Amino acid sequence: MAAGPASLHQRLETCAANVGYRGRVRGLPKEASGGGKAAHFLQWLCGQLVPANAFSQSELDKFEEMKKTGVVLEGAELREALGKIEGCSGSEGKTMEQLRAEISCLEQSVSSLKTQLQSINNIQTTLSVHQAGLLKEREEESLTHSHTVSSHQTALHTAQQDNEMVYTYTVSSDGVIWLLSSWPFAITSKYHI
Repeated sequence: MAAGPASLHQRLETCAANVGYRGRVRGLPKEASGGGKAAHFLQWLCGQLVPANAFSQSELDKFEEMKKTGVVLEGAELREALGKIEGCSGSEGKTMEQLRAEISCLEQSVSSLKTQLQSINNIQTTLSVHQAGLLKEREEESLTHSHTVSSHQTALHTAQQDNEMVYTYTVSSDGVIWLLSSWPFAITSKYHI
């Protein structure tokens, strides 16, 4: 859950007050406002900062005295002392080189997974475009088929009307022929039916 710069600043002030800091927390670094590593670190710090794991004023005074007398180890002296303590690293005894190699391997895995994700997204896009094309083709075929059926129905209707006219003409012709042939006198005109 990403907190905005204002809420992160308020949370930091609350945490500082909880551990006994009576001053005012000054503005956040620019990096914290973008939600990057600084913001994530400050959010983590607010979650971890409780009176039980913060120096009291007397403890802070004692630490400053120890620093002045040279009892506090820093830099190379601190690394040397930590190297002599067995199991102190908290990293299952791994050396810095081993940790760097492990980090490098994990970064390569992340890179590979990002590439795979991009490939999957590309395939998904291609399939979506293909599916849309197929749907359009089916719609066009359906419209063409519908138009063809409509044309055939129109032609069938026209043929039925023509058939009815032919039947009517045939019946009428047969009636006229019968009438003419049944007259008691013969027609001697130049027109013979």
